[in-house]
Amino acid sequence: MTRPRVALALLLLSAPRGVRAEGAAGLALGAGAVQVASGDHEIRPLAGLWARLHLGRACFVEVGADATRRLDDGAVVRLDERWVRGALAAGCTAGRERLKVAAAVGPAVTWRDTAVTGAREWRATAVEPGVRYRAGLLLPLGERWEADLLFGGATRGHDHDQEVVLQGGVRW
Repeated sequence: MTRPRVALALLLLSAPRGVRAEGAAGLALGAGAVQVASGDHEIRPLAGLWARLHLGRACFVEVGADATRRLDDGAVVRLDERWVRGALAAGCTAGRERLKVAAAVGPAVTWRDTAVTGAREWRATAVEPGVRYRAGLLLPLGERWEADLLFGGATRGHDHDQEVVLQGGVRW
């Protein structure tokens, strides 16, 4: 068995009897305001995957990864910029079964790759640690589905990105 599988097995075995693991997983789509070198924030589409494991009635752990790309074919310079961010967040919910308010925070890592092609070619790649935070609404859609509307952001060194995300997924 690999280490992640062993850790998951130990976590599930350590849960008290009668406790059922509940959670959700799915697709995230949204828009992010990404801070660029000039200090301005550019709006970009986001897409990603997420999974949430509930730990009791009010707490959860969520893992997610999202990505965005900017492709700009200018008259003089071609810019190709890709971002991927992964995060592990812990959070809590409050509210009734039909609508819950959630907040989460945790560590994040952003991988950024930028290529500029013009008279010369230039490429830079960076891995930047930071913190992701989100707050929003969790809306169960029947017994099996869920839709979440989340607002938040993440830090990358001294830079700060904001995002609005609509997550949809399957509950178990």
